[in-house]
Amino acid sequence: MSNQPTAVLFVEDDPGHARLVRGALSRARERFDLDWQTSLAAGIESLQAHRFDAVLLDLTLPDSQGIETVIAVRRHAPELPIVVLTSLESNEVAQQALDRGAQDYLVKESIVGGGGTELVVRSLRHAIFRQHSLLETQRLLASLQESQTLLERKNRRLDKLCKTARRFVDDVSHEFRTPLTVIKEYVSLMRDGLVGPITAEQAQFLNVVMDRSDDLNRMVDDMLDVSKLRAGLLAVRRSACRVTTLMERVRRSLELKAGVKGVSLEMSVEPNLPEVYCDSDKIEHVIINLGVNAVKYCGEPGRVSIWAKPGATESEVLMGVTDNGPGISSRDQRRIFRRFRQLKRATRDSTKGFGLGLSIAKELVDLNFGRISLDSRSGVGSTFSFTLPVAQPTEVVRRYLSRLRCSRSGEPPLTFMTAETQEWADQEGGDALDSFLSYLMRPMDLLFRLDVGHWAMLLPTDADGVERFRHRSEKLLRDTNRNRLHGALPDFVLREVSHWQSASQAAELLTEIDQFMRPASQEICERGCAATAANSFVSPGLFQRAAEERQGDCLLSKTP
Repeated sequence: MSNQPTAVLFVEDDPGHARLVRGALSRARERFDLDWQTSLAAGIESLQAHRFDAVLLDLTLPDSQGIETVIAVRRHAPELPIVVLTSLESNEVAQQALDRGAQDYLVKESIVGGGGTELVVRSLRHAIFRQHSLLETQRLLASLQESQTLLERKNRRLDKLCKTARRFVDDVSHEFRTPLTVIKEYVSLMRDGLVGPITAEQAQFLNVVMDRSDDLNRMVDDMLDVSKLRAGLLAVRRSACRVTTLMERVRRSLELKAGVKGVSLEMSVEPNLPEVYCDSDKIEHVIINLGVNAVKYCGEPGRVSIWAKPGATESEVLMGVTDNGPGISSRDQRRIFRRFRQLKRATRDSTKGFGLGLSIAKELVDLNFGRISLDSRSGVGSTFSFTLPVAQPTEVVRRYLSRLRCSRSGEPPLTFMTAETQEWADQEGGDALDSFLSYLMRPMDLLFRLDVGHWAMLLPTDADGVERFRHRSEKLLRDTNRNRLHGALPDFVLREVSHWQSASQAAELLTEIDQFMRPASQEICERGCAATAANSFVSPGLFQRAAEERQGDCLLSKTP
């Protein structure tokens, strides 16, 4: 307590008890200023006229009896600590008094004797301290609730602004693509001579127009990807992919770009490369961004090589783009993958762009569990290369867990689930269901197809998140089947296999995945010889071993 005397209002109608309490407080080491009143009305009047630190209150007064006395004082002085001092020795009354706001309950007989002084003083001291603590807690809670309300309001505002921004980007992109599509179609008709003969020079001019239209389309793609990456909404559909297919699908676009610039373009894939596990659209976007960047910055005469070969280990494939440009300084190499960064060079292409291509390439490679790197020497050229995991379950899961452990928001819980059709699905039905399940996946969810009607998935979520996933899948399945023109999707069952509190605790998941795959491959054989594992995640060798174990009873082949 402070050096000032503690002001106490004492409401007591018995003069003898009043003298007893006054005497007890006068003997205390601490100083008390006692205001004695003999009725509730007088006590309330004194409360309104003076400032007090605490109230000592009897429950049997001429104008008030029992708990109503506490209620009345609390109503007029809601922040003052109240210590009940009464002759009523009742646990029930004591509990009622405490429930109504009193800080302590003393029986008058307990203060008679040598320890009475210390008991009253300690009770008052603790009552004042507890009341102050309670008021401070209430103040902090009110401040916290106010801050939370303000934060929620700002979050709603920010969410609205983000949605508006994404909608704006989508709308602008759509409006941008429409005239571009028309331009490209007309240019294609003219270049191919469908509207009349053209000269070689005119064809070259039209190729330039087509190339610039492709540049604008890529800028639109970059804007959309950045918007979705920032919002965590970029859909990722990973599956087993052939490297040769990835390269062939970008060949035409890059050959056109190189032809317009007069750059020699070479594309090569070493034979017998294993399939990789990735989102093919995203990796094609990476190759195009790196290839276009190389064509823009290569030397004279320009040479660009796009290649794929085995990685440093059997668990990955290495893909890259090499140019003969001026090279990149060490200082620029440290910042080249940041958003909106472009290098100042005299050899820069006239189409400036947004400086997003390399940044997006890095993020898309990361989403596909790979690593991107740069090797550049001044006057020699640059090589941008990136790795992709082979389509082997344990390797993909290992990289997936590693990425979860590095999450900025902390390691999430992890749930291993399976999905399987209730009846053997044909290839068309299985492919349709595969597209549906892929649509359900968030960027950090992992889905792999074991065969035509079997899937395994890893969801970084807890039990509540799993239930939300089930509910969302059921709702979307109903909506999809209601609007699907070619019949309903096959019925499927979701099963929870295992759950871990964090990715670090899921080390045994690698073993569990491997053990899970073997019975799945055996079941493939048991479910019919007509089955095919097209586009499945399980390697051809696994199917071959399963077939051999069945002593040739059925033959499984992976569709090209």
